[in-house]
Amino acid sequence: MTKPARDANLRWPGLLLAAVVAVLVTVSGAGTASAATATAAQTRVGAHTLLAQILVEPHSRVGAGQRLGKDLQTYDCALATGVAAEAGGAYGTALNGGRHAGFLANYAGKPTAQIERGITSIEKQIAEHQAKIANAGRYIDDWASLDPRQQQALVNSKWPGDIARQQEQLDILRGILGSR
Repeated sequence: MTKPARDANLRWPGLLLAAVVAVLVTVSGAGTASAATATAAQTRVGAHTLLAQILVEPHSRVGAGQRLGKDLQTYDCALATGVAAEAGGAYGTALNGGRHAGFLANYAGKPTAQIERGITSIEKQIAEHQAKIANAGRYIDDWASLDPRQQQALVNSKWPGDIARQQEQLDILRGILGSR
């Protein structure tokens, strides 16, 4: 009876040592394999930057603002490369892919009547912002109770910034109409 117990006592340290060696080989082997096979920079999750860029990149025939089921040919401005060199202001910047390029792409395929309605709407918004600057208390109920810094920020920064953006959008819409 003592013999089987003695054999079991001699076997468990060997099995433990074999298990530890197997774990170490597995861990060190996995680390070496992943480091050896990494050919490009990886992110924290191990994604290759170049592979992710290729998978996310749109097809070469897809233009800015194009939606599913719409042809690129409907966006006349996206194809008008010669106009961009001559156009100035916000319209020229947008044509060259700069600021408001998405706004231009959204309106380029719209009918003329819709662009004209957009111009009218933006002109009304500009007039409203100018009126707010001239008499803010008329538009904001608790204007007198606002912190003076907040009042100054609205009058000197927020609303003039909104007007500048809207004037750029007007320039783009008028540029679209002028190119037709």
